[in-house]
Amino acid sequence: MSMRLFVAIELPPEHVVALASVGRQAATASDCRPTAPRNLHVTACFLGDVDEASLGKLDDVLRTTASRVKPFELSFRDVTNAPPRRLPTMVWGNYDGAGFAGLAAAIRAAAAPFAPAMPPEKEALAHVTLVRFRDARPLPEPPQPAALAPFTAREIVLFESELLPGGPVYTERARYPLA
Repeated sequence: MSMRLFVAIELPPEHVVALASVGRQAATASDCRPTAPRNLHVTACFLGDVDEASLGKLDDVLRTTASRVKPFELSFRDVTNAPPRRLPTMVWGNYDGAGFAGLAAAIRAAAAPFAPAMPPEKEALAHVTLVRFRDARPLPEPPQPAALAPFTAREIVLFESELLPGGPVYTERARYPLA
C-alpha cells in the first residue's frame, strides 16, 4: 500500500492567521475555496506516492538529511498569482530564505530512492498555496497582508496527504530537527 507524502516547513501562528485571511479574500474575489488554515505550510519537497514498506528507510534518510542542514530564516515577501510566467492556477504567499533551495535539494536527493512517483525536479520556490483553481484563469492582483516578521525554520515535517471531496487532509507522520 502507498501513501501520498510531502516534506514541509510549518508556519508560525501569526503567518497562518494573516495568510489565511488573504486566502479567503482572494478566493472570494475568484469564486473558489481557499486552502484551510490548518493546511498552510511551505512545501520543501513533494514526494508523491511512497510504498508504506519504505517508510522506515525514508524516515532514516530524512532524519540524517535534516541533521546536516542548519536552521535558516524565511522572510515573507509578497502574495502573487502563480505559477510565475504562466496563466495562474493558484495564489501563493512567497518567502525568501537563503537556506531553502539547499534544503529542498538535499531532501529530494535523499528521498528519491523511496519516492518513485516524485515529480520531475523544478526550481525550489519557497511558497504557501493560499488558493488553488481547477483551471487556469486571469486573476485580479491578490491582496497583501500586513508586514510579517521573519521566522527561523528549525525543523521539517513529513506529512501524509489524503485527497477527500471536502479538501485534502494532512496528517503529520514525523518531525526532524535541523542541525
